[in-house]
Amino acid sequence: MTDPWILLVEDDPIFSMLFCRVWTRCRPLVPVVVAASLAAMRQSLDSAPSSPALVVLDQNLPDGNG
Repeated sequence: MTDPWILLVEDDPIFSMLFCRVWTRCRPLVPVVVAASLAAMRQSLDSAPSSPALVVLDQNLPDGNG
C-alpha cells in the first residue's frame, strides 16, 4: 500500500495556493500535487507510483474541459 495523495487540477494559481494552504492545515500528512492543465494532469498520473485518493478537477482548463 502506498501513501495517499490528492491531485488538484486547477489553472488559477490563487485558488491553487489557497486550496493547498487549507488542505495542508487539515491533512498535513496527505500531499497535494497541483497540475495546471490536462497535459500536466496526465503526466502527474503517469509518473505517480499510485492513483490519487482524491482528484479535484477544474471544468475549464487551458487545454480542454476537465
